[in-house]
Amino acid sequence: MRNPLPQHIAIIMDGNRTWAKNNGISTIKGHDKGLDVAKEICIYCNHIGVKNLTLYAFSIQNWTRPKVEIDALFSLFIDFFDNKSDFFHQHKLKFNPIGRIDKLPAAIIKKVNK
Repeated sequence: MRNPLPQHIAIIMDGNRTWAKNNGISTIKGHDKGLDVAKEICIYCNHIGVKNLTLYAFSIQNWTRPKVEIDALFSLFIDFFDNKSDFFHQHKLKFNPIGRIDKLPAAIIKKVNK
C-alpha cells in the first residue's frame, strides 16, 4: 500500500529555547535557528507537493515570556518580513497569516498585511 502525500501539515514551533540552552547559545539565537528550520521545512514541503503548511509561531502563552524575549521575537519577525519576504516569491509560496493578528504590535501587523 502506498502512503499518500498529506495535503496539509501543521507544526507547532516549540522547543527553540530548550534547543538553545542545550547548545549553549542565547534564547534568541535558538529562535533564529527555529526560523531557519521553518524556512527549510517550507521549501521541502513545497518541493514534495504538500499543498498547505501551517506553522504555529506565536501562541497566547508566549505573551507570558519575559518582555525582552517577546521583543526579540518580534524583531525576528520584522527582520524576516523586511529582508526575507522575497523568500515567498523565490519559492512560489503563498503567505496567509491566521490567528489573532490584531493582538500583535502595530509594526508587525503592518508587515503581515503588506
